[in-house]
Amino acid sequence: MSPLNGPEEEQILERLKIGLRNEAIRPFFQPELDFSRSDWMGFEALSRWIDPQLGEVSPAVFIPLAEKHQLLAELTRCQIMALQQAAPHLCRRYRSVSLAFNLSPRLIGHPDVWDALTQTRKATAELPLTWEVEITESEPIADFDQAEAALSLLRQQGIKVVLDDFGTGWSNLVRVALLGVHRIKVDSVFVRHLERPGAQAVLQGMFQLAQDMKLEITIEGVETPHQEAVLRQMGFKRFQGWLYARALPLGDLLTRELDLIQKRLNTSN
Repeated sequence: MSPLNGPEEEQILERLKIGLRNEAIRPFFQPELDFSRSDWMGFEALSRWIDPQLGEVSPAVFIPLAEKHQLLAELTRCQIMALQQAAPHLCRRYRSVSLAFNLSPRLIGHPDVWDALTQTRKATAELPLTWEVEITESEPIADFDQAEAALSLLRQQGIKVVLDDFGTGWSNLVRVALLGVHRIKVDSVFVRHLERPGAQAVLQGMFQLAQDMKLEITIEGVETPHQEAVLRQMGFKRFQGWLYARALPLGDLLTRELDLIQKRLNTSN
């Protein structure tokens, strides 16, 4: 995506500030499937913004802009509070699911984000819901000791830690172990290059690594039945991607939108 010019950035930034005040940036939900139990494993919440003046603004535009102008903590806080409101509706519609949201490594331990997480965990404590925080591997952790301590406190509250974009960034096996990661999500780049020499061997190595470390593993970016078939043959059971559903607004999840996808999941076993 081409960089924004000065006036364009100023316009989007001003609308972004208004959008944050008006809670116009909402979570959409992309399902994750678990073929080992023929059911939904849960949902990943992804920020989406439709502005009355700008129309739909890509997350690839407004999230880096929020980070550049020190608005990322406020954006994250707003999304966590929106998830708190959505959680009871999801739990009434779907039985015992996980709900994951993305957290920049730079915001681990941020007081505003921490307060929102603590409040949301307490408010939803009675729901049949597992909270997961996805830490992206593509962004470095500046203070690893601080991050380790903060994530340990999250785990004590029952929030599980997921390493997103696995295979593309900073982590090593020692750090994966020290952070108490519950699950890894393999970056979609490995699926896009599935037919390239050596790609399947790398994926097979990740699968074995997850088994040896007793980690759950999800494959992101599954877009075709062929990709799904190859990955399932390799032993993978948990998938996320456009083959099943794009990120959907809450209203669609509370209607029949996923019923059709459920039929595909059932007939694929």
